[in-house]
Amino acid sequence: MLNASYLRTPPSFTSDDPQLPALFLLRPERNEAPFLAAHAKDLDGAVLLARHLAPYPADSSQRAEGLRGDELARQARRSKIPHLYDPDTAVFPMLRGDGLNAAFGRLDLTAAARSVPPHVSPQDLEDRHSLRDLVVAVLAPQTSVVSRAAPYFRFGALDDPWLGVNLRAARMTQELTRGAALATFVQVDLAGLLAGALAHAAARYADVLLPRGMALLQVAGLDPEHADETELAAFLDAVSVWRQNGFSVIADRVGPFGVGAVAIGASGIACGTRVYRTTPDIQIEPPPFLRAGKLRYWAPARHDRLPLKVAWARRDRGSLTPCPVEECDALVESASLDDVRWHNIHLTLHELEVVGSDPSAFVAELIASPIIYVRRWGQALELVRRRRAHA
Repeated sequence: MLNASYLRTPPSFTSDDPQLPALFLLRPERNEAPFLAAHAKDLDGAVLLARHLAPYPADSSQRAEGLRGDELARQARRSKIPHLYDPDTAVFPMLRGDGLNAAFGRLDLTAAARSVPPHVSPQDLEDRHSLRDLVVAVLAPQTSVVSRAAPYFRFGALDDPWLGVNLRAARMTQELTRGAALATFVQVDLAGLLAGALAHAAARYADVLLPRGMALLQVAGLDPEHADETELAAFLDAVSVWRQNGFSVIADRVGPFGVGAVAIGASGIACGTRVYRTTPDIQIEPPPFLRAGKLRYWAPARHDRLPLKVAWARRDRGSLTPCPVEECDALVESASLDDVRWHNIHLTLHELEVVGSDPSAFVAELIASPIIYVRRWGQALELVRRRRAHA
């Protein structure tokens, strides 16, 4: 029972006009091509992950069924959904090159992964020709995208060799695309966030990119539902610094917390409705359990995520704030999981408009939430906004 119960005119995907509403870019799961088709006219855009666009193995059941592997990308093009391509290269150092990295889907089978040696290191990409091979392989499948993306790797400090690789790759990508503005994916670890590496790297990227375009900021290991106020504030500070350096900032994979980043100057957020709400730190020992849980209902006003049974029970008791979007069908008896997915998106679109028009009221609502981690979001936002006001 899909319906377009919340419609707005999507802002320009590349515009940095502060008068326009902020963007919600969906990070779809591998099997969400039908959902993209159903809501093509409603979505601001999508970020497609490289592992979801790779070919299926020759002997796979999917190949036998006639599937190519790039169904998400084909649907995005067919539906004319503005989209970006996430090269997914940050996990290349973890790939063994044997096609058995189940945690990373089919990423091993991409041309980009095969253009570098297994467990690739910065030294492997010191040579310009080696780096160019990777950049060309990353660019090749990026057809019909709004902005091209360069290879990127996680770094933890300003003297991390991977940062040097990222800057060279970004500059080379812009050269090969004739000076076009890029979609620049930037990923640090939690230690790098707290040490200021994410914030201070903005000036490094600004030095090598002109025009500057979008910057999608990720922090491996940052889970906003468990992060403390210091970690949350550090991310918001980084958003502000990147914005000051001329980038249109997207808070990437920080879930609904990203809405608050718009109050600090972000142009929007990118996340999924079930998975891709965080960037797991795959390099820690033991590695995190990566399987996602069931789809949950994002609660208005409280700003937490509820199991569907809990949301139904709260609705029946009258203790759940109704969705502010008219005709929302997510909790009716005949609702489908796609109805819940769409609720999570249209609620976020509504919140993005609220925070854009009255950020102080939005922060106050977070601080008033009965949910501890949501109150921390509000407190971190209030702290950073106060610091900026007195800077």
